[in-house]
Amino acid sequence: MNDWTLEEEKSLAILLSVIDIGGYGTKKEVLDNIYEKGYLNLDKHDLQYRPTLYELNWRNDLAFIRDNLKTYYIDGKTWNEWRITGKGKMAFCGMVYRYLKELAKPNHREPLKITKKWYKRVKEIIRKECPLMKDNIDIVLTPEVSKYIDDL
Repeated sequence: MNDWTLEEEKSLAILLSVIDIGGYGTKKEVLDNIYEKGYLNLDKHDLQYRPTLYELNWRNDLAFIRDNLKTYYIDGKTWNEWRITGKGKMAFCGMVYRYLKELAKPNHREPLKITKKWYKRVKEIIRKECPLMKDNIDIVLTPEVSKYIDDL
C-alpha cells in the first residue's frame, strides 16, 4: 500500500515547480507555476482564504512545506528565493523514482493531490534532470503508472 503522505506529495509538486521554472524563483513564481500547470488537485478548502492572512490555504500550506525542505532540498539563504540545491535535485529524482514504483504496485492507493499533469511533466523532466534514471524510466512507467499520464 502507498505510504506517501500528503505533505510528501506536495513536496514533489514544489520541487518539480522549482525545477520547471529554471531551478529557482520567488514564492509567487513557484506557486503560480504549480497552479497554472495544474500539478495539484486543489479542493474547496484549498481555495479558501486563511482567516488570519490574505492568502489561499494551499499557498500558505506549501510555504510551510517549503520551510521543511530548506534543510536539504531548497537553499534557504536568500529571503523569498526558492532555489533547489544539487543534492535536492538528486533527491527529487530518487523521490520520483520511489513514488512511481509505489504506484506500479498492485493495490496502491490513488494519489492524494498529485495530478496527471504533474506525471506528464515529470516524464519530460526525468530525461533531462535525472541522468541516473533516464535509462530506467521504462521500469517505473509501467502500464499501471502510465494510466496517470496517457489520458491527457
